[in-house]
Amino acid sequence: MTIVTNTETMTNGSIAFVPGTSRLSAKSAEILQAVANTMLSQPSILQLEVGAHVFEGRRSERLALSWARAEQVRDALIRKGVARSRLAVKGYGDSQALGCPVDLADLVSRHQPVVDMRRADAWSPFAESTYLLGTLDERCKASSSENTRISFMVLKQTPDSKK
Repeated sequence: MTIVTNTETMTNGSIAFVPGTSRLSAKSAEILQAVANTMLSQPSILQLEVGAHVFEGRRSERLALSWARAEQVRDALIRKGVARSRLAVKGYGDSQALGCPVDLADLVSRHQPVVDMRRADAWSPFAESTYLLGTLDERCKASSSENTRISFMVLKQTPDSKK
């Protein structure tokens, strides 16, 4: 989980899904409750974006899956008492990679030519740019095996809470 408040980012835990679906895994309950508790105890947070980044499956399906996963997280937070009006959702697909998806790690480890990598479902413009800059290999080595990231970003706060 990533929470961005003003310019500060905090990462703690992760939200998991049944592979290839938007169904939340049971192991996500604790972190979802923590986010709900934060929202319920901080009325100064007027709107929070739930963003989903997906790096699994066919490239053509990643954007739709990311939207579905963001909506599932939002719905879970609503069930925990957070007002719908305080939550926005955004599916990013694989357009803003965080770390390195597992399928890209495999492509990099095999050192395929860029022309071959472009045909792979794992490839994206972001991956190509980081590969050509020589930083994709580092990102892949440092990455976890997760292929979905859920981010939380405060979009609106009351003016006195930004101090």
